[in-house]
Amino acid sequence: MSQNHLTDEQKLAWLTLMRAKGIGPVLFRRLLNRYGGAAAALEGVADLIKKHQNRKSIQIPDAAVIVAELERGSALSCTLVSPTETGFPPLLRKVADAPPMLWTRGARDVTTKPTIAIVGSRQASAHSRQMARTLAKDLGGAGYAIISGFAAGIDRAAHEGSLQTGTIAAIAGGLGRITPESNADLIAPLCETGLFVSERPPDAPPRATDFPARNRIIAASAQITIVIEAARKSGSLITARRAKDYQRPVGAVPGTPMDPRSAGPNGLIKRGMPLIETAEDVISAIKNQDESQTEPMLFSESDADAPVIYEVEPSVTEEILSLLGANAVTSDALVRESGLSQHVINAALIDLELTGGIIVHSDGSFEKAVPNNI
Repeated sequence: MSQNHLTDEQKLAWLTLMRAKGIGPVLFRRLLNRYGGAAAALEGVADLIKKHQNRKSIQIPDAAVIVAELERGSALSCTLVSPTETGFPPLLRKVADAPPMLWTRGARDVTTKPTIAIVGSRQASAHSRQMARTLAKDLGGAGYAIISGFAAGIDRAAHEGSLQTGTIAAIAGGLGRITPESNADLIAPLCETGLFVSERPPDAPPRATDFPARNRIIAASAQITIVIEAARKSGSLITARRAKDYQRPVGAVPGTPMDPRSAGPNGLIKRGMPLIETAEDVISAIKNQDESQTEPMLFSESDADAPVIYEVEPSVTEEILSLLGANAVTSDALVRESGLSQHVINAALIDLELTGGIIVHSDGSFEKAVPNNI
């Protein structure tokens, strides 16, 4: 993707749209595609809220709140990047629920390297921590960046092993409140050679719901996710599941069956995931990776690329609803089956989402809402 740097005014509009209550990443992208820019989308959303009596409870934040966030990020030496700018992991751009923007702190060019995720238990054994360091160091020496979640245990060990070659720490909270305190000594050196990323405002504390969202960033940014020690119900396995959702490979380092922390990776191996013992195993597992995933495109902010704004006729929404059922379908499938243009389909889907007529999944697919969901 070519570089397309946003102006200050455009970043303000993008961040406002991103922080609007009721507008997630999938709807953000469709709004941008429909209106050709975030500022125009904000105006369009205001009109749609009036048209549909705001049934989705969308709330646009005050400009002062967004300006304060930008000023705070700047004071912390953080940079806000869009998917077209350096610092936004290239593979993350390809998933439907990618964050519209990321706050970054550190060496943004580390994202130009191919990236591998290493995740695992916070209460990891000494042996597994050393395994994580060794894998990260060897993969870093082979030209890969390592991404993890900056937690204690395996995450910390992975960052330590790749500190000299390039590491990315995805944070659940804001970059002005990096936790845990036990990793405070890693913050300054990581900023020198690596990068912190977060979709949350700089001063936002981490909430329970932010950790699965952080995990999706890790999984979507990596060519492969490696699990080292994880209980059967753990955030690391959530990351592995998200990686599989994104059709990315998952590998696992085996452990002793006597240790409950080995249940996660051993279970992955039983289900056919690659067994990982060395960096060579990791590299071999990604050699045949399918690189044909399509990239959800965002229109640029230039007038030349702005699409025509379509008003949606009732007959169009009725036709689209008739094509939807309990099974999720993509907008491309709707274009194929209806014969309508992508712009018309996109506009109709926005209206249907605002009225509660459809359910939107994290992969960007849709299904018809049953009456009690409307």
